[in-house]
Amino acid sequence: MDNTSFKKICCFALFLIFIAFSAYAINLRDYVQPQLPSGYFYKYTTSDDYELEIFQRLSDPSGNTFIKDYSREDPTNFPQVTFNDYKEFKIENNGIFISKLYEYDAEEYTDESFDPPLLFLPANMEVGEEVETVLGTVKLVSTGNTIEVPAGIFSECIELQITGGEWESTVYFARGVGEVKSEETDDGETEIRKLIAARIGDNIIGDSAFVGCGQNISFAFATPRVKGNSIILDGIYVKGYENTFWAKFDFNINTLSFELDPANVGQGSYDYDNIDAPSISGLSLNEELPFIYPCEKGADNTPAYLFVKANYNGEIYYLEFMFNPQNLSFDVIKIWDGSGTPIM
Repeated sequence: MDNTSFKKICCFALFLIFIAFSAYAINLRDYVQPQLPSGYFYKYTTSDDYELEIFQRLSDPSGNTFIKDYSREDPTNFPQVTFNDYKEFKIENNGIFISKLYEYDAEEYTDESFDPPLLFLPANMEVGEEVETVLGTVKLVSTGNTIEVPAGIFSECIELQITGGEWESTVYFARGVGEVKSEETDDGETEIRKLIAARIGDNIIGDSAFVGCGQNISFAFATPRVKGNSIILDGIYVKGYENTFWAKFDFNINTLSFELDPANVGQGSYDYDNIDAPSISGLSLNEELPFIYPCEKGADNTPAYLFVKANYNGEIYYLEFMFNPQNLSFDVIKIWDGSGTPIM
């Protein structure tokens, strides 16, 4: 084989490689939040405020897994509204779908379920490809971007452009992390979100001091789960540790507090099914997922609050607890009846 033939073969091979990579499909589920491990939290700075977005992997009564995406707002309107809005996602082989939407705005509720679920993002896209979804027109603009935000420098980010009417958004996702930056324009107004810190699984990414809210123990990125009459919190930040902790708090009906169970504390993940929890006759904490309000917009040394909806002997009650760092307990500070009337 002469040199000319060899060069032609090499050029043809490089051309085939170029074509193959040009048509390479990106698996979006490696980048966007709903595919990540259970319990992942993102704290963003926006134009004039802070924003906390939470994704939690849950199971319905039939055992089907879904993702709940919600923002944690100032709970001054508790117990009338516990979550201002949330979305539920289903992960399928061909994409990520939205199955439920709940919104609260100006004392009006929107509660919609979609059957079949609506396409949120496809499983795979090629650079330059456009897909119509419930968000609008989604285009994979580029890959391999390096994005710098307060949480750090992230390489190999993908860039998605989403358009719909007068609304347009450019979003950057980092592999294994999720959204790190977005620029959204709506009716001429532009808002930029940048990631400050995140908890993904047991790991904290970014500014751990911000997560800690200036405290030795912080629940800023904690996930609550109910078992029996106990609440298990994972994602607890302890100053000086890179990985997070989990702990079980048992409800004491005499003191109306959730008290730490020293035998059920650990670092990393835990086995929910093998944890024993006490039961109190007539009491159920499964009316609605409890939630934690950890600190006010990054303010230091502010206490954490736990909000619980309970059913006791057929009556609904709403309870607000405050974390007591001396006793390592959540002590009740307010109680409302089912109509929202304060009784304590």
